[in-house]
Formats: sequence, C-alpha cells, structure tokens
Amino acid sequence: MTIHQENTPQVEASTAQSTPIQQMAPPQAASGLHTAHTPAQSQNKPDGIGSLLVDILVMAFVAALVTLAVQYFSPGVFDAKGTAGEAQIVTVNFEQLTKEQIIALGARVSEGSVPVDEMTERSSKFTEALLEKINSYANEGKVVLRGDAVLAAPESVLDITAKLRDELQAQGLMERPVQSKK
Repeated sequence: MTIHQENTPQVEASTAQSTPIQQMAPPQAASGLHTAHTPAQSQNKPDGIGSLLVDILVMAFVAALVTLAVQYFSPGVFDAKGTAGEAQIVTVNFEQLTKEQIIALGARVSEGSVPVDEMTERSSKFTEALLEKINSYANEGKVVLRGDAVLAAPESVLDITAKLRDELQAQGLMERPVQSKK
C-alpha cells in the first residue's frame, strides 16, 4: 500500500538551512525585544490599582470644578441647601384672565359704555400688558406655567392669577366685571 503525499506542503531542506534565524523569528524577537518580564521592568510599569487611583483623583478634581462652576454661574437657582429655592415656579390661569376680559369688555360694549371701535384696541392693550407682566416674572428667573396645565404642585408654587388681575385692573388695562342689575 502506497501513500501519496501530494497535498502536504514540504519544506525544502536546503531553503530551511540557508535562511537566517532572525528572518524566521517573530518581529519582536528579531528586533531584540524581550518578552519576559524582569523585576526591574515590572516595577516601572504602573499596576492596575495605581492607575485606578489616579483616574479616581482626576474624576474627583473634574467633578469639583464642575460643581464650583455651576454654583458660581447660577447662584439664584439653588439655595444654601442645594435644593430649588422657593417660588422659582409660578402659575397663572391665562385662559381665565382672557375669558374674564372678553366677557367684561363685551358687556361694556353691549351696555354702550365702550364703543365697538375701541374693542379691538383695548383687547390688544390687555394682551400686550398681560404678556409683559408674565415676561417680567421670567426675567426675574421664575418659570411661569399655565395654571390649567398643572395638576398638582407644592405650596411653594405661587398662583399669580389674582395678582395679575388686580394689577391690570388698577392700570385700567382690564375691564372690571359688570355688576348685574336686579
């Protein structure tokens, strides 16, 4: 029985013997680098715990810088306890105020105390004044929410609807409700 070795690669003896060892060795061995660690080499390499501690110190330093920057650039947002300060959020029932103005102005026009021509001008002045007052709260750093959109809120959230109504009526920009005659 004969076995044919056609598929197996054969290395020629003359080529293997004439090739220098450095050409056959991996690149690390050829360049003269040693893969074995000596005690002197392992002392120069940082160990896992040392690099972890350095990383933790760097992260703590960055976190402290961010904290200081936030406190410096936004002092009005947080009080001394680090919680949101009181009355930073206020609500106003915008729809209620505009509805009251439309009803009162319509009643004045119906009774003849306000000409029909002035209705549009008065409505525009009312709307501009109301938006200006709301924006003044925002300029003070407060968040103004529509009262009808808030389902529940803590007592520290103020409803400024009555205050705005009183201010607008005192300035003559919002009509007072018409008293029904009985």
